Amino acid sequence: MFLKAELGKLKVGLGEKVAVVAVMNLSPESFYKPSVQTRENALIYAQKCIEEGADIIDVGAVSSAPPSIYGLKEKISVREEIKRLEPVLKELTANLSIPLSVDTHRWEAAELALKKGVNIINDISGFKKDLRVAEKVAEYGASAFLMACKQEPGDVCGINEICKVLGDSLAIASSSGVNLNKIVLDPGVGFGKDPQCDLKILRDLRRFYLLGRPIMVGVSRKHFIGECLGGVPPEERLIGSLAATSIAVFKGAHVIRTHDVKETVEAVKVAERIRGDIKTLSSGCVSAVDIDFLETCEDLENYLFTLGVGKEGIKRMREKGVFHVFLLRNLSTPAVLVLKQLFLAAGGELATHKDVIDFNIERSDVLVLATEEQVRKVVKNLRTNSFGLREVKFVLERMLEMG
Repeated sequence: MFLKAELGKLKVGLGEKVAVVAVMNLSPESFYKPSVQTRENALIYAQKCIEEGADIIDVGAVSSAPPSIYGLKEKISVREEIKRLEPVLKELTANLSIPLSVDTHRWEAAELALKKGVNIINDISGFKKDLRVAEKVAEYGASAFLMACKQEPGDVCGINEICKVLGDSLAIASSSGVNLNKIVLDPGVGFGKDPQCDLKILRDLRRFYLLGRPIMVGVSRKHFIGECLGGVPPEERLIGSLAATSIAVFKGAHVIRTHDVKETVEAVKVAERIRGDIKTLSSGCVSAVDIDFLETCEDLENYLFTLGVGKEGIKRMREKGVFHVFLLRNLSTPAVLVLKQLFLAAGGELATHKDVIDFNIERSDVLVLATEEQVRKVVKNLRTNSFGLREVKFVLERMLEMG
């Protein structure tokens, strides 16, 4: 199912409302202290989250806050993790009807949770820390949140690299027998990365659609928000978190993880109404999806690979399916006429002011409409230094490099 997943009985993804995951921390080491719950008040807190609109409760017993930002914490043993989880999960599974998730990358804790009736394992290592977690998820027919990670949380930054490691996690899941229709992917905002990486992830979120799975985003009170606001602590990051959440939903997130349920639910409702959704159409057993999220040649190459296209087919099509619309400003009339002929010869188009053809104006803006392949052909043929075409070649080359 393209961009759709089942999390317990909850359906998320394309055509479904954005799901809100409430964070419940049982770890006193957590970076945001108000999120920490005790065994005694865990059920009350969970019920409050549900009343505020939470669709899933995500329980974590070990903090994953990056030591580089929040300081080195004492390592929590798996025995201590289970000790924190067991009584709380027993009470939650007996009293709650919405899906429950446990945030762990240890197979022992995952097995305990699944035996207790937990529906989802949230593995921030993406099944990389311990393959047995994937095996347990498969054994119990459970769902999973898988975060981008090579070895440690926060060790991937670029969009292409994140796509690669998430693809690796999907491969692990598949080989372990996990139902891929029960997986939601998390690109891993935060965890000690450069804040610019986090901003880039949110800006380009729809590019992760090429993996075919719904996307979860957790920005709640994270470090990059504090940096954007001048270095404020987690307690002062609510408004910034809501702003980032709204952008994430607008950019295509299907699931949002948060410490602040009521405020987030309201922000999500507005953002998804503004966003709309990607265009789809079905007739009988046939369906169509408007694939408008392939922004680079690498995106197209990766998506063609997932479709099973062979190497030669990918090579032929790599630069044909990425379309560019560039506005070039203040070009001389001779330069415009030369460019127009080059783009027409390459199979592209160039739109300009109607008076250029008769030399009635000296300079004009032009609109380039062409595939990546066509733009590259034109750049290759721009050998003249006349009419400012050297500068045109320079900006077109740089625009292609910027993706």
